Amino acid sequence: MKKRSINKSKIFLTVLSIGIFLILFVNLVNASWFSQMFGTKDKTINGNVVSGNSGAGIAGLANWFKNLFGVKEEKPVSSQEKGELASLKGMFASGDGSPQNPYQITNCQELQNINNNIAANYVLSGNIDCNGFSFQAIANNYSNPFTGTLDGNGFEIDKLTSSLFSYSAGIIKNLGLIDVNINNGRGLISRNFNGGIIENVHVSGNITCGNGDIGGLVGINQGFITNCSVNVNINSTNCGNYNNVGGLVGDNFGGQIFNSYSNGNIYGGFNSIVGGFVGRNLYSSSPPLNGDIENSYSNANVYGQGQEGGFIGQNYGSIINNCYSNGEVYGESLFSVQITLGGFAGDNLNGGQIFNSYSTGNVYGKGNSVLIAGFAGENADSKITNSFCTGSLSGSGTFEGFIEYSSNSILTNNYWYYSGKGSPDFCYNDHDNGQSNIGCTKISSLNYFYTISNPPINSWDFDNIWSNSKNGIDYPSFKWKTQISNNCNNDNICEIGENCMNCAADCTCSGTSPDCNPADLYSDAKGCTCQPNWDCSVWTPCSDWSQTRTCTDNNNCGINSGKPLEEQQCCSSGNNNGSCTSDIDKDCTMNDSELLYAINKWINA
Repeated sequence: MKKRSINKSKIFLTVLSIGIFLILFVNLVNASWFSQMFGTKDKTINGNVVSGNSGAGIAGLANWFKNLFGVKEEKPVSSQEKGELASLKGMFASGDGSPQNPYQITNCQELQNINNNIAANYVLSGNIDCNGFSFQAIANNYSNPFTGTLDGNGFEIDKLTSSLFSYSAGIIKNLGLIDVNINNGRGLISRNFNGGIIENVHVSGNITCGNGDIGGLVGINQGFITNCSVNVNINSTNCGNYNNVGGLVGDNFGGQIFNSYSNGNIYGGFNSIVGGFVGRNLYSSSPPLNGDIENSYSNANVYGQGQEGGFIGQNYGSIINNCYSNGEVYGESLFSVQITLGGFAGDNLNGGQIFNSYSTGNVYGKGNSVLIAGFAGENADSKITNSFCTGSLSGSGTFEGFIEYSSNSILTNNYWYYSGKGSPDFCYNDHDNGQSNIGCTKISSLNYFYTISNPPINSWDFDNIWSNSKNGIDYPSFKWKTQISNNCNNDNICEIGENCMNCAADCTCSGTSPDCNPADLYSDAKGCTCQPNWDCSVWTPCSDWSQTRTCTDNNNCGINSGKPLEEQQCCSSGNNNGSCTSDIDKDCTMNDSELLYAINKWINA
């Protein structure tokens, strides 16, 4: 049987006629049932009673018809909503925040706007000058951290006056933060945690009066940091006590740090833990993770009144492998509180492990309760293996060549250069057995440590980690430093690690993009950089408590990144009442007044 078709047009006209008749009827009798059915009932709006009318009835009838026949009506956009949409549209230069099309950031206001969506993806499309901008740290809530991605694309942000992020569990990479001046901050990222990644980020500037854990890059690290650097001055001497302060990271709390370095001057307050690279390296019980630092170094100078080391202030139950420090260490004991000073580590405690590492910086102490050593001030229930130190020891306190105080230590294949302080025959003072040389050997020539065939250096990994390029002329360095400065893919793309000096096929020093400007580090959109290659003359004879040398960059980059010290404190028989045995500070002894003079000269330099 054939199905009959329904003529919707006839039905519509019939119903419409009936509807018009009913509306006319409502106007005459104002039937209450019809008014309720089609919306002619009186209403109250903002406290005022508005009577129902046939217009409302027509609107109600129209809605009834629309519902009957499936007609949809778009909601009008209010003027307020139009303003909000316009605001969102103008928040970033372009992009939608997806990984494929990240928001493009071109100025400091757009950078600040990341706070409106802390889970999106962002990329810088040029250098950003934040001079004069009142920037507020992004993601200022521990429970709601940044979880997106910020790719600097090789560009830099200038003159920030606050942390960039308070809490980050996202990815921050390929970014330069130049000439920062942060007061009352904990670092460019206050806390990096929950698997947060920081990669190829470089910082220069000043940080003053942070509260708690303070670092040039990160205050507290519970995530991953790789290929990063800082050149910063951190001053927390008048900003509270018991802080963890480090050139790169204040407190590495179960975090992982690889292939990174620090330059600058790091000042800590009373009873603080201060390190040129990391303040404290601490294991985390939840989740159970050791702090792990590998293939990294520090040239930063350290001053404090607690536990100070040229590389690490305190290594507590964690691991340091293949690292070194060249910075000077200055410590003062106040109120007879015992402090520990070491060229590499202030303390190595509670199962801490240090492997294949060295320090060359001099160590100065002041006060009667000071433990001073070339490598570690104290080593308790911990292990040091295949390591050495060469720095001189001066000032007041008690001294030993490698470790001042040792308890339940496991020392294997370590070496120390005797500088004239402490016992000439023993490298550490054992708590139970007195002075000892077990696991430790004295060396009388600095040149010994320039040769990679000599122990402990001959046990290091020169195939993958260490470079033999300075063999016979200087201390060992890392392969990754050479790889960064010599990388060239020859693909006509100027990429991270390539520059106009080492990769002329991909990067040029002038002309159109990609353009590598040797006077401005990390300035190219493609990450084009100029990496200095420093070469230093020998130290001059000691004069007026100092000696100098000249360091030149063979690549002529025009920047001071990674530049070695060109002046250091020293003493000579002519200005030390005869207590020095040579013109170089390695064999000198300073009394308190002489030490204070040297420290003040260094601080005010």
